Amino acid sequence: MSTDTAPKPPAPPRLSHLRELASLGSDGVGDDDVLLEFDVADVFLDAHSVEFVELGECHLRSGSMADSSWYKCTWRDLRLDAIDLANTSFEQAAWRRISLAGCRLTGLDLAASTCEDIDIAQGVLEDANFRMASLRRVRFTGTRMAGVDFSNAQGTDVEFIDCDLTGAHFDHFRAERVRLENCRLDQVQGVAGLRGASIATLDLLTLTEQLAQALGIRLER
Repeated sequence: MSTDTAPKPPAPPRLSHLRELASLGSDGVGDDDVLLEFDVADVFLDAHSVEFVELGECHLRSGSMADSSWYKCTWRDLRLDAIDLANTSFEQAAWRRISLAGCRLTGLDLAASTCEDIDIAQGVLEDANFRMASLRRVRFTGTRMAGVDFSNAQGTDVEFIDCDLTGAHFDHFRAERVRLENCRLDQVQGVAGLRGASIATLDLLTLTEQLAQALGIRLER
């Protein structure tokens, strides 16, 4: 693959001078707060709802934010390990330079949000919502992504490596330097949205029927 078509990798989080914090709970995060430079051992923010919060330059090691809501919040320069973000909403939010490893992200909602320099590895991202999101330099590795929705999203420098994308939606997805390698692509919807993407030959075989339908070709069996 030529370098001009290969996706640019995400930049890592910028972390330095972190202050140790045993835990972070709902009493420590309120509307309009700015939380910077923490190394947090455990997070307890289930079903917490905030707006206009800036969370940056932090390492969150374990815990849960499941079912929480972060309206128009900015997350930047974060490393998240084994954090539960299931069904968490980030309406009109901004994510920048974030690394997530082994996180539960089922039902994560980043619709109409900005995601730049994001690295998600060995996670569960099933039924997540990226509709109308802007993704730049985003990499998914070894992640379960069945049913994830990228409809009307813009993807620039995006990689899917060893991911399960069964039933994923790419309707009206706009792809620029997007690459898929060793991914499961059964029942992918809106396959025409992957126009311009780079797909490994073996992966492409599973898209034969969907591509034929998109082109109006009748397959004879």
